Amino acid sequence: MLGVPYASIGLPETGSWRERHQNTLSTTLRDQNTLSTTLRDQNTLSPPLRDQNTLSTTLRDQNTLSTTLRDQNTLSTTLRDQNTLSTTLRDQNTLSPPLRDQNTLSTTLRDQNTLSTTLRDQNTLSTTLRHQNTLSPPLRDQNTLSPPLRDQNTLSPPLRDQNTLSPPLRDQNTLSTTLRHQNTLSTTLRHQNTLSTTLRDQNTLSPPLRHQNTLSTTLRHQNTLSTTLRDQNTLSTTLRDQNTLSPPLRDQNTLSTTLRDQNTLSTTLRDQNTLSTTLRHQNTLSPPLRDQNTLSPPLRDQNTLSTTLRHQNTLSTTLRHQNTLSTTLRHQNTLSPPLRDQNTLSTTLRHQNTLSPPLRDQNTLSPPLRDQNTLSTTLRHQNTLSTTLRDQNTLSTTLRDQNTLSPPLRDQNTLSTTLRDQNTLSTTLRDQNTLSPPLRDQNTLSPPLRDQNTLSTTLRHQNTPSPPLRDQNTLSPPLRDQNTLSTTLRDQNTLSTTLRDQNTLSTTLRDQNTLSTTLRDQNTLSPPLRDQNTLSTTLRHQNTLSPPLRDQNTLSTTLRDQNTLSPPLRDQNTLSPPLRDQNTLSTTLRHQNTLSTTLRDQNTLSPPLRDQNTLSTTLRPEHTVNHTERPEHTVTSTERPEHTVNHTETPEHTVNHTERPEHTVNHTERPEHTVTSTERPEHTVTSTETPEHTVNHTETPEHTVKADLSISPLFARILFKTLPLNCFLRRTCGNFNPCLYLAGFRTQGSPVAGKLPNRTIYDGCVCAQPSGKKKKYIYI
Repeated sequence: MLGVPYASIGLPETGSWRERHQNTLSTTLRDQNTLSTTLRDQNTLSPPLRDQNTLSTTLRDQNTLSTTLRDQNTLSTTLRDQNTLSTTLRDQNTLSPPLRDQNTLSTTLRDQNTLSTTLRDQNTLSTTLRHQNTLSPPLRDQNTLSPPLRDQNTLSPPLRDQNTLSPPLRDQNTLSTTLRHQNTLSTTLRHQNTLSTTLRDQNTLSPPLRHQNTLSTTLRHQNTLSTTLRDQNTLSTTLRDQNTLSPPLRDQNTLSTTLRDQNTLSTTLRDQNTLSTTLRHQNTLSPPLRDQNTLSPPLRDQNTLSTTLRHQNTLSTTLRHQNTLSTTLRHQNTLSPPLRDQNTLSTTLRHQNTLSPPLRDQNTLSPPLRDQNTLSTTLRHQNTLSTTLRDQNTLSTTLRDQNTLSPPLRDQNTLSTTLRDQNTLSTTLRDQNTLSPPLRDQNTLSPPLRDQNTLSTTLRHQNTPSPPLRDQNTLSPPLRDQNTLSTTLRDQNTLSTTLRDQNTLSTTLRDQNTLSTTLRDQNTLSPPLRDQNTLSTTLRHQNTLSPPLRDQNTLSTTLRDQNTLSPPLRDQNTLSPPLRDQNTLSTTLRHQNTLSTTLRDQNTLSPPLRDQNTLSTTLRPEHTVNHTERPEHTVTSTERPEHTVNHTETPEHTVNHTERPEHTVNHTERPEHTVTSTERPEHTVTSTETPEHTVNHTETPEHTVKADLSISPLFARILFKTLPLNCFLRRTCGNFNPCLYLAGFRTQGSPVAGKLPNRTIYDGCVCAQPSGKKKKYIYI
C-alpha cells in the first residue's frame, strides 16, 4: 500500500516542535546588551552585553539568564555609571556595601573569622575554621559574628563579652547583639538607626578595608564564602523572616540593638519598609567603592559581626533549595559591589545611616555612588537595596529564621558564623532566597571592584570571609597580590558552591578558578569560560544560568585591575559582566559551553528544529505491497468482500477457490492461512458482500494497486482535492485532519489526466468518522 507523506500533498504540518513552555535560552540580543533573559518567572543573573552579545536568554517561562526579573528579583545589574551591581532587584535588593578605609565587613579575619563558617547541619558556608580564618567561628570571649540567641537564635545573638552581631561600635554602640527572640541583625531601624548606619569610620556591613581587611577571600584551603549549598540555598541567605544585613552604627546608633520581638536584620520591612529607608541623598547601603571598599569590611578592633548563629543562622550560604550562591566568581568576583574612591557604602550617610537603604526608584543591588556613595539611591519605584523580601528572596539574607550575613571583624571579630545546627553564613535559604541578589534561581549578588580593591582585598594571611567548603572549594578564594576575591583558587579554593541538588553556584573551579557551576540539575548562575577561565557551567542536566565567555572574557573577566565579583565593566558593569565589543557572554557556545543546554525537563535552551525533525517520508511497510505479492487481505476476483470472500462462505478475510487471501498463494499451494473452497477462512464474507477494501477482478490485496501503478504527488493532490475532507483521516488519530497515506485504490477504467477514474475505492484510516462509526472503507 502506498504511503504518501502529508507534506507531499500540501497538507498542513502537525506537531510543531517548538517548545512553547520549555524556555529557550534563545539569545535574542535586542538592543543594548541585555542578557535580556526576561525571566517571566525566575529571572536569572546574567548581565546584558554592550552591543550585540547578550545571553539574551529570553526564557519565556522559567529560567532566563538575564535577570529581568519581572516578578521578583532582577539581578540585572543595570549599573548606571560604573560599578553598580545595579541589581535593580524589584523585590530583593542585595545587602551589603563596602566601607571606605577600614570598615570592612570584618573580612580581615586574621585568626578565626571566616565569613561563612562551618555549617554543621545544612552546609554552613564556613565550617568553623579554627586555624585558617573561619568566617563565622563563634568567639567565646569577644567577637562572634552572631552569637547564639537564648531563645530562637537571632541573627545577632547576644555576645558573651563584647561581640555584637553586626560588629559593635567603638564606644557604645553594639550591633544590638542580644536579640532575644527574633531580632535580626539589621533590625529594620524604623526611625533613626538604620541597618547600615554608615559607619564612616569603622563598621560597614560589607566593605573591605584597603590593605588588610578583605572579605577574607584568601581561603587557602577550605573556606568558601558561601558555597556548600546543599540543596538550593544561595549564599545570599535571603532569610524570609529575619534577614539581617546588619552593618555597624557610628557612635551610638546600634543596629537596632536587642530587637526583642521581630526586628529583621536588614529592613525586614514587612510591608513597605525598605532596608535603608530610601536614602534620598547619599546614604546607600551597598555602593561599590572604586578603589578599596569591599562588600564586607572587617572591623578594626573587636567588633565582630558576631554571626555565630549557633542554631540556625548561617552567615552565607547553605541554600537549601534553589538559590545559588550566585557569586559567580570567575576569578575575582566579590560578593559585594566595589566602591568608587573611598566612599563607604553607608559612610556618607548624612542623615540616618541605613544599612541597605532603599534606593529612590528601583534599588540596585549595590550600585556605585557617583560622588559620595549612594547605594544607587536612584531606585525609582519600590526596590529597596536590601529589601527584606518576606517571601522569597531578600538580598540581605532574609533568612527565614535568623540567618545573618554579617562578616567578621578585623582582629578578633569574626563573623563567627559557626552555625552549630542549621545556620548557614548567609544562606540557609530554606526555599529560594539567595544571599546576594536573591533571585529565585540563580542571581549573583555582588559586583566587582574597579581597580584593586577586591571584596576581600588580599587576605593573604588571616581574614577569610567565606567558609571552607567540605573539600576544597571556597566561595571567595584567596587573592594573589592585589585584591582579588581570591578567585584564583588554583587547587583547592573553588568558588564552586557545589549545589548538591539543583542549583549549585558551586563553580567547582578545578584548575584556574572556574566558577564551573556544574549545575547538576537545573541552572547555574555563572557562565563557563572557554579556555582557562571557564565558569565551567558543565550543566549536567539542564541549563546554565549565565552564558560562558569565549576566550579571555571570563564571567569575572579576569579582572586584573578591577576585581569584580561578577565583574561589572567600567562603563556598564553588569553582574555577569557584559563585554564591550567582542566579548560576548559567549552565547555561541560552540563546543562545550552551550548556554542552551537543551533542558530536558523544563527549560530547553535550544528547541528542536523543524527541518531535521521531519516525518519520515518512507512508505510504511505495512501498507506497501507488490502487485504480485501476497497482500495482507486479498479478495476473490469477482467479489468485493472486506478482505477476500469465498463463493459459498462469508469470512471476514475470505479466499478464492483458486486464490489465497492474506498471504495468498496458488490454488495448489498451502499458504500460511489457506483454506479449502468449502472451508471458512478467518476473515471471509459472502460473495454478495462489498467489503471496505475491495479490489478489481484481476487485483488481489487489500491496499494493493497495479504493479506499475504509482501515485504521483500531483495525482495524489488531485485525488485529495476531489474527495471529501472527511474521507482523509489521519491514521491512528481521532480527529479529521487529512490523512496522507493513500491506502490503495482500484479503478474501473483508466484515469484521465487531471481527473479521477470513474470508480475509485479509497482506503482511509480506521478512525472514527463524523457519524461516530468505525469504517474501514471509503467509497468515492
